[in-house]
Amino acid sequence: DTKRSLRIVSCNLGTHVDMRSLSEFISRAQPDIIAFQEAYSNNQEVIEKILSRDKWYLSFEGYLGIASRLKIIDSEIIKRNILGGQGELASRYTLDGPAGNMYLFNIHLKTPRTGIEAVVYKGAAGFSTMRKVAELQDKESRILSAWIVPHKNVLIAGDFNLTQVNPIYNKYWSRFTDAFSRTGFGFGHTWF
Repeated sequence: DTKRSLRIVSCNLGTHVDMRSLSEFISRAQPDIIAFQEAYSNNQEVIEKILSRDKWYLSFEGYLGIASRLKIIDSEIIKRNILGGQGELASRYTLDGPAGNMYLFNIHLKTPRTGIEAVVYKGAAGFSTMRKVAELQDKESRILSAWIVPHKNVLIAGDFNLTQVNPIYNKYWSRFTDAFSRTGFGFGHTWF
């Protein structure tokens, strides 16, 4: 029997993270894979201290990264500059899984925050900003879902910045099983 359960955590670290609490959470949850978004260099240094190299494989591609109990064979990254932005949009990690290679995609779509704030502070004048953000999320989702589809044995984690009721989510991501909605638990958010 080659089927095996994997416990996966996805965590957008951002700028203000209590690394001690994160360390305690990892100890309690005992995940097999942790996908990090906004893992800035100071966070990466602490993560490398928290997770021992004899139990974890670590890989960071810019501000995206993973810690995996499965061996990381290789990685590939898509940067936001393909759409005129900065930073990392997604990374693909080839992992040595129990039944052969598996692929973990760690994605971080554009935050809707700038569009929401524009509407909050500018009223109707902010809708053009909200529309631009949605158009960018649509482009990012189109590119990434097309990148993922040809692969078999796929895990997708990250910060989608979309909910399941968002038309963009339904258009590009509903073909995949949403494990959090189906069987997961936890906070389900990165920003209050």
